[in-house]
Amino acid sequence: MKTLSRAARVAEGKRKHAAALGALRHSGPAPLPVLPPEIEATIAAYSPQGKAVKSWDLTAPMCRTLARYYRPKSPENARNVMWHLSRYLEWVVSQPHRVDVTAALRLDEVDYPNLLDLYRSGRSAADSTAANLVSFVRRAVQRSQGVEPTPVPHTRSASVPLQGPEVPVVVQYAHQQRTSTNRRSLCFIVGLSLGAGLDGHDLALVRRHHLVVFPVPGGGDVLTVEVTDGTATRVAVVADVMRPTVELALAMHDEIGRGAGAYVLGTEGNRRSVVQTAIRHARAARPEDRPHVSCPRMRNTWLVAAMQAGIPVREVMQAAGLKYATTLVDLQGYCDPLDPAYVATLFANVHRSWRKAG
Repeated sequence: MKTLSRAARVAEGKRKHAAALGALRHSGPAPLPVLPPEIEATIAAYSPQGKAVKSWDLTAPMCRTLARYYRPKSPENARNVMWHLSRYLEWVVSQPHRVDVTAALRLDEVDYPNLLDLYRSGRSAADSTAANLVSFVRRAVQRSQGVEPTPVPHTRSASVPLQGPEVPVVVQYAHQQRTSTNRRSLCFIVGLSLGAGLDGHDLALVRRHHLVVFPVPGGGDVLTVEVTDGTATRVAVVADVMRPTVELALAMHDEIGRGAGAYVLGTEGNRRSVVQTAIRHARAARPEDRPHVSCPRMRNTWLVAAMQAGIPVREVMQAAGLKYATTLVDLQGYCDPLDPAYVATLFANVHRSWRKAG
């Protein structure tokens, strides 16, 4: 029996769900699940910001209904689900398939044939926010019809590090932003992710005073960044090649008087999407020249560079905030192979005093 590829299994799962939804589309919604009081309270109290505000009166009841069908696991998860649902429904409310655009959204208007595919086709394939949004909406709609999403077997894989010319392209893109805000933000993101291995969560928590220049023995100095999430703190050194990018952002930060205690990205408040918002706001002179800026790929580029530089694994893990070496193992395939003779010499010189005599 032929084994189906992961893509084929996903396609088959989508086909079966589409058939099930088609059969159930006119059978009425499934009963609403009973959620913990704190999650119900979070859903009821949620209020959107930005563009989604203007249509909230029409979308709020359906947004709360779909969020309940989604069955969030925590209040924080509920806010994230509501954020994505509200932005999708803000788009749905003005679509031509609606008979009465002044009435509140109905479930059959959200669960309209091919509507999600139409939404996704109008977004970049690299837009992770749109991909997450579609996933949230699809899961909520399927559960509203009594259909449980089929889990797809997960295959662990690390984000591919930047290759060859991709690194200078991303760095140049950060430096050439037309507005000072975009240039400062993207230089911080690119400089600290490529230069010190920070991921999106790390970047969102960096304040100006976390970046410090330290002298080193024998002359010179290094730029370091302190990374803290409230439970643990680590210090990473910014690679010299990325130091000018970070220092440009620091100079811009200081020139406008943001202060030592200010976050380097965004303003005080919710930090959840501050990195992706900054990346999304960045612009190129021509849309087709806009590179895909990915914190996971930049972080993994730094990890591979650190491993190839011969930095001990323990030190790499400490600087990257890794508890396990799984990611490093996954990235081994991107490291250049060492000369076998050199490897043999290394093993031949391993200290063996721990072995028993004789």
